[in-house]
Amino acid sequence: MTATTLTAVALAGCGSVDYMASQLTDKEIIDPERPFANSPSEHFGDGQKGIAIPRAQAVKGYSEQDVAAAYKTSKELLVAAHLDRRTVIDGRTDTFAGMLDPEQREHFLKDLDSKDPSKNTRGWVTSFAPGFVDLVGDVIKVQGTMSAVSTVEDGDRQIDVLWDYRIVYAVRPKGKNTPIDRTMQHVKGTFQFWRNDPKGKLRHWIGETNYETFNSLCEPDDDFLRPDFYSRGGGKGPEDDPYDDASPKLPDGECGVSGDV
Repeated sequence: MTATTLTAVALAGCGSVDYMASQLTDKEIIDPERPFANSPSEHFGDGQKGIAIPRAQAVKGYSEQDVAAAYKTSKELLVAAHLDRRTVIDGRTDTFAGMLDPEQREHFLKDLDSKDPSKNTRGWVTSFAPGFVDLVGDVIKVQGTMSAVSTVEDGDRQIDVLWDYRIVYAVRPKGKNTPIDRTMQHVKGTFQFWRNDPKGKLRHWIGETNYETFNSLCEPDDDFLRPDFYSRGGGKGPEDDPYDDASPKLPDGECGVSGDV
């Protein structure tokens, strides 16, 4: 079986900021003891608990045990990509890369942090720019869904695990106590699972993935997150509510104005 990865990027709430001219007076002062208070994310799950694995049911061509294994691997991939602090803060991708199928791992590592934005695989994970932020507290907030369906690709039947999660990080500038703000990654995509032969190992592949980033600067375009602590400006178009799926979306790669995370 062959598979390809397509990563579509839509950045929201980005833009260049004049830090000296920006003011905090129009923004909520976030309590470091309760950094998610007064935000919808306050009611999200804490870290891995926010990625609840559904009850596995057999799908065409695959058993209940196969689906359960696919769910387990999917959660591990999501945790490694978006919750592992070595990935999120230090930019290290060892754990995530080690979980990939060998064929896909080679591609991921070859193009990791490529200077060519069209090839760069940094966007497969969530990483803040090195030395840019510290996380506030011990919690990253997560809410979303996961489900499994049976599909056919290249004539072969496979399990597609479909996932859609909002992940919210409370951060402050590196080495400083203030200001504190929240940044969101809204990620959705597909993990594909299949066997090369009926008794073979269940393989997996990261399929099509889309993500939106809220309250992060657009430049430089290296797929590292740089929270916009001082404004919501810089982008174009109507304000995009990070928590509302019905909010107007931007074309891939364009920069808009983020509502409060």
